[in-house]
Amino acid sequence: LAWKAGYRAFGENRPQELKRKLEGIEAYPELRGARFDMIGNLQTNKINQALACVDAVETLSSAELAHRIDARATRPLPVFVQVNVSGEATKSGCAPDAVAPVVDAVSECANLRLAGFMTVGLNSPDEAPVRRAYARLRSIRDDAAARTGIGAASLELSMGMSRDMAWAIAEGATIVRLGTAVFGAR
Repeated sequence: LAWKAGYRAFGENRPQELKRKLEGIEAYPELRGARFDMIGNLQTNKINQALACVDAVETLSSAELAHRIDARATRPLPVFVQVNVSGEATKSGCAPDAVAPVVDAVSECANLRLAGFMTVGLNSPDEAPVRRAYARLRSIRDDAAARTGIGAASLELSMGMSRDMAWAIAEGATIVRLGTAVFGAR
């Protein structure tokens, strides 16, 4: 149904779930061309499994992980630096002050291409702090763009989910994860 509604990009939290889903849609040739991104924490022991089925990794959070992915990649791979702008202990991603070394590591890699930045929003019903965190990711993206010479317009901002998508879009999101809004609760 999502495909018929025009969705062409999908995300998955676990490589094994994505692999199972891809095997299930092989019978539907019209789904060829869909994009599948890794949006969950990528464990190093799952890199090979993820690389076999993803078009991008949105959860790169360390220079070490960048080098490990690059060593196993056999094709150019877009990556997003995941940043924990909310500071919540339950969220993954590098700290805002640790972004530069991750961006530098990506630029050193032969197979990785910096595609943007990703965050999981602050778990709050209050608009102001959620938007402040999203604005911070936008600022981090703009700083990285200026430092690397990559145009800010060329770097995606993957932020926001079904419950806070309007706030994320208002702060510059170019990718919003709408699983609950489209597919319903898990």
